[in-house]
Amino acid sequence: MKDKKYLEKRKLRELIKEYSKLGYEVFANYKGYQRPEAIGNFVPDFVAKKGNQIIIVEIATKRDLLSQSKKIEHLSKYADKKENVRFDLILTNPKPRLSRREKEISNEILLKEIQKHLLEGSKELYKKGHYESSYLMLSILLENVLRKFAIKNKVVDIHRKISIMQLISLLLENGKISKNNFASIIKFLKYRDKIIHESYKIDEQTLREYINFVSYFIKRA
Repeated sequence: MKDKKYLEKRKLRELIKEYSKLGYEVFANYKGYQRPEAIGNFVPDFVAKKGNQIIIVEIATKRDLLSQSKKIEHLSKYADKKENVRFDLILTNPKPRLSRREKEISNEILLKEIQKHLLEGSKELYKKGHYESSYLMLSILLENVLRKFAIKNKVVDIHRKISIMQLISLLLENGKISKNNFASIIKFLKYRDKIIHESYKIDEQTLREYINFVSYFIKRA
């Protein structure tokens, strides 16, 4: 317990120092600083504000993930719904072994964070006019999301390695995606192949459709 508290306090000190240097107003559960305001029923560990930009940070050990999963999910969803608000989950380095359930929750939360950052990265590339790079990043994300969706719905075993075409065919056969969704995925994959093999230039409308489609499947998964 003492090691856990020490790691959390040390990380808070690092965040306070880092964001203060960058000109942010900081709020932290730390002596000498104003405590962050509650978001719903939860008070984050750290909040940094600069202009209209807000960064919310929760610090946890992997062993905390089971007990704090509702708080982490709530803060993450809150940030997703707000403009110019970002949520960061920082995991300190735990020593104890985790139970199987704690490992599952840890992996699930980390996977969601990875998916969120990939989506944000593709949107940033889109805004900068790097359409093909954005499209390829979305394709990596979509395949990841579809595999997770198939495993969650017991369409495929977690250890089974199959192609994306086999995967979406199984999802269609098992009634987990519609024919329209299947057709859309086929269309998007064809564009991906054309970008890779033919240096195809994707248009803005198609890319926006793809971003919306992938965002929809992330919510489903």
